[in-house]
Amino acid sequence: MLMRIKRLRNVSMLLAAALLAGMLAGCTGGGESGSSDKDGGTSAKEVKLKILHNWNGSTGADVDMTPVEQVIKEKTGVTIEWEYTKGSEVEKVNTIFATQDLPDIYTGPAWGGELDGIIKAAKEGQLVDLTDKLDQYPNLAKAVAKENVPPALYEKAFDAYDGKKYLLYQNHPASDEDAMDWLYGFYVRKDIAEKIGVDPQSVKTKDDLYSFLKKSKTPI
Repeated sequence: MLMRIKRLRNVSMLLAAALLAGMLAGCTGGGESGSSDKDGGTSAKEVKLKILHNWNGSTGADVDMTPVEQVIKEKTGVTIEWEYTKGSEVEKVNTIFATQDLPDIYTGPAWGGELDGIIKAAKEGQLVDLTDKLDQYPNLAKAVAKENVPPALYEKAFDAYDGKKYLLYQNHPASDEDAMDWLYGFYVRKDIAEKIGVDPQSVKTKDDLYSFLKKSKTPI
């Protein structure tokens, strides 16, 4: 789940969505400074963009700046600063809004209490409405379309703000070759699957899963 948090209101730069793994929009961060060019003029302000990666135990790259971050800085003047969570994601969400020590962009899970805190912040107007920016990025608009988000999640987190859009849905596969290749999922006993004649890899839809479970209940 991705969102942009209101901290400073002026928009100084529009980042290409592809450079941020398909993610965003105009930004400004905590540190800004201008620099002079060789003709004595002042070039565009340097901007720092703080991103909170709120996944417990996550860490950054082994280098100071990744190749993607280097390209972003070269093309936009934006320096990416990452913050990583080592403890509870829910506590981190509650802390940033309670203390107002906010990142510019948040990315994190959407399956528990942390989502409740984010939704509350959106309804209180603490997040940036991305609706007009989504019009410029059809790929992002498609990602948050009703048909591409799990129904319960769409109703709770995406369609709850009178038409405004505050969140982006991240659903990245573990590999480019197989969008179904996730570490999270259902595990089944191989012997049961073999006895009922179902290949677990063929279960890809809700109807497939229902049929599989129904067969599993049948006495073997």
